[in-house]
Amino acid sequence: MLKIVKIYQHSHLATIMILLITFSLQNAAASDARLYFTVDEIAQWQHKTFKGDTHYSVTDVNNKKAIVANSAASASALINKTTIDLDATPYLNWTWQVEQLPNTTSDDNSKDGDDYAARVYVVFKTGGLFFNTASLSYVWANKLQQGQYWPNAYTSKVTIFAIESSSNHRGQWRSYKRNVAEDIKLYTGNEVSSLEAIAIMTDSDNSKTHAKAYYRDVWFSAE
Repeated sequence: MLKIVKIYQHSHLATIMILLITFSLQNAAASDARLYFTVDEIAQWQHKTFKGDTHYSVTDVNNKKAIVANSAASASALINKTTIDLDATPYLNWTWQVEQLPNTTSDDNSKDGDDYAARVYVVFKTGGLFFNTASLSYVWANKLQQGQYWPNAYTSKVTIFAIESSSNHRGQWRSYKRNVAEDIKLYTGNEVSSLEAIAIMTDSDNSKTHAKAYYRDVWFSAE
């Protein structure tokens, strides 16, 4: 599997790599199932570099902790392998703020336009083998409108959903509650009862520009 990773190092493919790394490192122990992830805990998630390092660190914003993510022509993610029971806790909750969008002139659904100031991934299985995985990625889109969704330009295993768009609400804290099980069924066609991993990511490697975002706590709830 490491050979597969090397094959794709010449291009972005960060979304593919999240799937490959999370589920192919069979010697890595899975973390205990958790429902609530604080900023300090998120900062300790596995930092996986795809093309240069996006810098993630803990900071204070208005006397509240947040992860600040600074990307300079880079693509890396914080990934946590954990099992989430969607029958019991189907709702994903999170808060983020985007300060700087990547300066891309390309469409979001193109390879050159696959840069986003803020992403939250949920990863789920689609079969019995370790490589039978897919993911839904909630993003702050650059050009496509809020509510649109599309297959990732690099792989059909990743579906992207624009939960925010362009400069609307930039510089503001935005909070979300999504029924992940329903979203996965609606936007990917898969019916799942659990998640296998969650990740956050800020990247700007395709545009070779800069992006900056803040993330607060992430948690799952019954309603």
